[in-house]
Amino acid sequence: METTEPAQRSKSPAQYSFDDDGAVSIHGSQSDSLGTLYWPPRLRCPRSGGTVSPALLSTTATLYSWSYVAMPWRGDVPPNGEADGYGVGLVDLDDGGPRMSVVLMGAAESFVIGETFEARELPFTTIDGNPQSILAFERSAS
Repeated sequence: METTEPAQRSKSPAQYSFDDDGAVSIHGSQSDSLGTLYWPPRLRCPRSGGTVSPALLSTTATLYSWSYVAMPWRGDVPPNGEADGYGVGLVDLDDGGPRMSVVLMGAAESFVIGETFEARELPFTTIDGNPQSILAFERSAS
């Protein structure tokens, strides 16, 4: 009996990607009828039920709210430089983008609501040892 690979079930497009030069792209979708931007990417507009088109979203955002998770970071590079905890936050993407829940890079003292943050690549290793990168946001230098 011949064994075949299981079919790929997910139809969702990539949520973000990283270039070799460090540039981050956040992939979302835009409602064709309403113009509303969504993240993660949608297969249909959740408000109208209509079609959506792929959209690249802003990689800069305003910090809306944040909290600090006081537990060890399991990745390779702790977002705050120490392994004792890390920040998580809600950011509103610029240019009319959606609100996202993200990992925040930096010490808790550097998180100020209303400040500008920029998307960054954060190296991470999965529980089975596979290296990958995840999306994080860091306070803007400007």
